[in-house]
Amino acid sequence: MGENPPIFYIGIAHTRRATHGGVTTENCHPHTSNDGKWIIVHNGIVENYHKHKQHLEEQGYTFYSETDSEVIANLLQENDTGEMLSTVQKVTTLLTGAYALLILNTSFPEQMIGVRL
Repeated sequence: MGENPPIFYIGIAHTRRATHGGVTTENCHPHTSNDGKWIIVHNGIVENYHKHKQHLEEQGYTFYSETDSEVIANLLQENDTGEMLSTVQKVTTLLTGAYALLILNTSFPEQMIGVRL
C-alpha cells in the first residue's frame, strides 16, 4: 500500500474453509487486488472464476492464492470506474454462483460495501 497507507476506521476479516485450494496462508482472507486498492472477504463460490482468472492472467495480473476470492479482488481492479459502488455493481454482474462479500477500497477508507447473492 505504499509508504503512506490510508488510515482505515473499519476493517474486515473472515474465517473460511477454502472451496478452492487448500488451507494455506496464501488462501487466507482478506484478499487484495494486484494494485492493493481493493480488499475483500468472501464466503460462497464463484462458479465461473476459471474464465475470469484466465482473462486476468492474459492481462498481466498475478495470483498469489488458489482461491476464487482473489479473482474477485482483481476483477474489481480491472473494472474500476473510480467510484466504489458502480465498480462493485459492474463486477457482481460478471459473477456466477452464490456468495457474500465485504469490500473495502483504499481510496474510500470510510466506506464498506456488503453484497450477497
